[in-house]
Amino acid sequence: IGLISSVYSVTETVTALVYADNYFEFYVNGVLVAQDPIDFTPHQGVQFTFTATIGEPRTYAVKANDYATSSGYEYVNTTHAGLGDGALRIKLSDGTVSSTAWKCTTISYGPTAASIAAGCSANNLTPCQLSITDAPDGWTLSSFDDSKWESASVFTEAEAGWGRSPSYDSKSGQCTTLTDPYTGENKNPSYLVLPADECITPALQNWGLSQFMWRPDLFLDNTILCRLTVK
Repeated sequence: IGLISSVYSVTETVTALVYADNYFEFYVNGVLVAQDPIDFTPHQGVQFTFTATIGEPRTYAVKANDYATSSGYEYVNTTHAGLGDGALRIKLSDGTVSSTAWKCTTISYGPTAASIAAGCSANNLTPCQLSITDAPDGWTLSSFDDSKWESASVFTEAEAGWGRSPSYDSKSGQCTTLTDPYTGENKNPSYLVLPADECITPALQNWGLSQFMWRPDLFLDNTILCRLTVK
């Protein structure tokens, strides 16, 4: 008599709540499952779901970007150019939260110390330079070696903050207010039509045990990559 065995995979739906100042991409085991529809302002929370197999390791990977021009500054077409500050916060229904348990690295940094020494400032952008590297191959995959990455730096709400909160019109689906990172003026149109889950006021949400995380410098670490494997 032949013996037939079957192995069944049991999955669950995980709900994610992510806030990024200004933009994020969220990967699960190498697959992009969500990305921020707004790359600058407003600073909105985004809620989404994905399916994961129960009992198997999950590698969560996030690319987060604090908007910066080639000088590292925002509002460069105004008289008040400034350095933006990044922030990232994550809460998943499987208990995963943003914390120092995540490993992170920076792929865009600046203005660099050398360019600041050469005179880079809000009033003199010409010498300003960034240090930019490509994301390493396979960085979103479970097999990637992140042993040389550093633990995420965490920050208080007072240090990181919620930025410019969105406004949402449930009838029209308009998420406002979109502004220009070069001029600071409202874009035309100054809204995107989005589902309510992509235009959430982050300060009003229950973020549980999650913490604001980033790389050590909220102002100079412009684009970061972070990973966490949950077993």
